[in-house]
Amino acid sequence: MRKKNVRKEGFAALHNTHPGWVKQPDHLELLFPAQQPYVLELGCGKGYFTVQHAALHPEWNHFGVDIKADRLYMGAQEALDQSLANVRFVQTDVELFVHNFPAGSCARIWVTFPDPYPAESYAKRRLTHRRFLETYRNLLLPGGQLHFKTDNPSLFQWSENEFGLLPGVRFLHRSEDVHATPGLPFEVYLLTAYEQRWHREGRKTLYLAVDFPNGTC
Repeated sequence: MRKKNVRKEGFAALHNTHPGWVKQPDHLELLFPAQQPYVLELGCGKGYFTVQHAALHPEWNHFGVDIKADRLYMGAQEALDQSLANVRFVQTDVELFVHNFPAGSCARIWVTFPDPYPAESYAKRRLTHRRFLETYRNLLLPGGQLHFKTDNPSLFQWSENEFGLLPGVRFLHRSEDVHATPGLPFEVYLLTAYEQRWHREGRKTLYLAVDFPNGTC
């Protein structure tokens, strides 16, 4: 059997995973030992960034979300190897997930290296389209932050404009070359599996972070 299929089947067998998530459980808080705010990584791929973030922040519960179970298996197994109880991995469509997650519950939302959908006819599928951004804003707690990383300059410029259209938005950080910019939040320097590959080839990581100081309404 191909490794991809082995990982896909293995994902469902791990106790920190949720294959085919359709709607949030009635008792979402019971998935974790402690009731505390959530961090979401949307389109998390192999989930290594989520694992690193969860290890740094035991005060938050983490969800890594991606549509590919074989990718998620890698991060889920790593979290178990590190005995991290504050992280779980969900195999589902990001849009379905965020529209079925409780409002005002997230301390951080990370959108990391999403598909740029370069054709303009597919712009609404981009995870930084304003329809997604409005949903993310609704999920954030007061003081919560939305972070975005990409290696695609065109998507970055387009997304920056979309961010700017949000009422009450405040830009916290901006960089067109993260790893040449000191003083950013420590977490932004953590490499996703995707970023590790491109970073070795000299590609730059672009980054935006915002919050909503007057709340989400």
